[in-house]
Amino acid sequence: KQKQAKSGGLTIDATRAENFTSILCIEQNPLDSNVLWVGTDDGRLNRSIDGGKTWTEHSASLKGLPKGSWIPQIVSSKSNREVLYVVANNYRRNDWKPYLYMSSNGGKTFSRLVSEGDLEGYCLSIQEDPVESKLLYLGTEQGLWISIDKGYTWSKFRNGLPAVSTMDMKVHPEGDLVLGTFGRAAFILDDLEPLRQLAREGEAMFSKDLILFKPPTAYQIMGIKPVSGPRFAGDSEFKGQNKNFGAMLSLWIRELEKEEESKDEEEEKKEEKTKKSKIELQVFDEKGKLTRTQKFSADTGFNRIYWDRRINGKRMYAHEKPKEKNIPGGAMAKPGTYGLKVSYGAFSDSNSVVLKPDPRIDYNEKEWNDWHMTLAEADSLKQIAKKAFNQMREVQEGMKSINAVKYAEMDLDIILKQEISDEIKSMSEGMKKIEDQMILPKDFTGYDHVTVRLNNRMGRMMNYLYAEQNEPNSNAQVEIDGAKKMLDSILAELGPILEKWESLRKKVNEANLMDLEAID
Repeated sequence: KQKQAKSGGLTIDATRAENFTSILCIEQNPLDSNVLWVGTDDGRLNRSIDGGKTWTEHSASLKGLPKGSWIPQIVSSKSNREVLYVVANNYRRNDWKPYLYMSSNGGKTFSRLVSEGDLEGYCLSIQEDPVESKLLYLGTEQGLWISIDKGYTWSKFRNGLPAVSTMDMKVHPEGDLVLGTFGRAAFILDDLEPLRQLAREGEAMFSKDLILFKPPTAYQIMGIKPVSGPRFAGDSEFKGQNKNFGAMLSLWIRELEKEEESKDEEEEKKEEKTKKSKIELQVFDEKGKLTRTQKFSADTGFNRIYWDRRINGKRMYAHEKPKEKNIPGGAMAKPGTYGLKVSYGAFSDSNSVVLKPDPRIDYNEKEWNDWHMTLAEADSLKQIAKKAFNQMREVQEGMKSINAVKYAEMDLDIILKQEISDEIKSMSEGMKKIEDQMILPKDFTGYDHVTVRLNNRMGRMMNYLYAEQNEPNSNAQVEIDGAKKMLDSILAELGPILEKWESLRKKVNEANLMDLEAID
């Protein structure tokens, strides 16, 4: 058929592809450019050791492979020039068995790595991990399979990856596995380090209580730029899942085994606490100073959490106290090397991560430091405002306590009763006025887009400061100055009220009406 153009061929094939005339794959040994391997659609496996000048046929070495099977992929090891993997399949002739072969002597002999019953689906693609050669990734018609012992045993990878036809794969230089499927999207398995460590240590790794694996390099990405195209794409273009921008951290948490023998009460409490605990992440700068604390829900087995690449921030005042004790995130962390410590109940482990600047932006360390100093000033304003707001709350709670004891019905000096009544009324009116300058009333319904309150000014101030990673621009400076001026005015109004409350508190205590503590 290859001479059909000259002879006309025995029959005209105008409706289907040519059979047994196609090369399906060509593999050049990455450690010896003269070694070439070729796989075809008629089961032939050819090798050249002189750059393609001469060829030898090796399909007879593939024991158990039906004659005429397809050989769609050949992969050479990147760490050993003698190691070679050959993927074959024969499903077009109703043979659904998996065929995968390996040679460890340059193709002189081959051994079969999978047999029927070892896994699901016929074989389509293979990759050897470039860091840990015992770690193999096999793509089949039913998804991804992984071996940590050079193909002796196989396990199916299930988390987030459906059982789809996995046609090809590559290990990215940054340590991720990229999968291409037959019409079912592309998938990326981020950070192969947990699998690599498992291949190095074997099942002994599972005996450790907690492991924080070495994280990949993280980047301080400063914003997203949309790609060109329609603003609202609808179903006109494919959109995949974006990678989390945080520093990716992979963990292993051992499941506590139930032992038959009795344990003392202290051990049982310790294990119970571990089961219910959350993962706590602590991040330390290059000087060892704790800069960030985060908490995450935990589960036994492999876990993945993300440091948000921020330092600890300051929480704004609010009507309701936060339910969670998590510390809010503040400014983006400065590029550098950070120490990491994860704790889960009684267990802990440590590692480090390198945080690099956004490669799209020229990084200026002085501008970054100046920006952080400005943010620290802004955080200080927030804390002063929060303290003032909380002081008002304490005064209001104290006044409620006085009213709750029904002092008007007690045998007290009538002048003192009147003083208490007048001062509570005066302070309540004054604090209501101040509170309205600081935050929208708790019971407010509707929409107020006209009144500018202190929390509005401070919110805009932080938005402007977070938008640029350098010294504040004129807009940010306007908001900083405006927030400071408004805060000073509020503090000037609040000061006399706090003095009045302190005087009233002492009078109430001296009259043995109740015992009120001084506000913070």
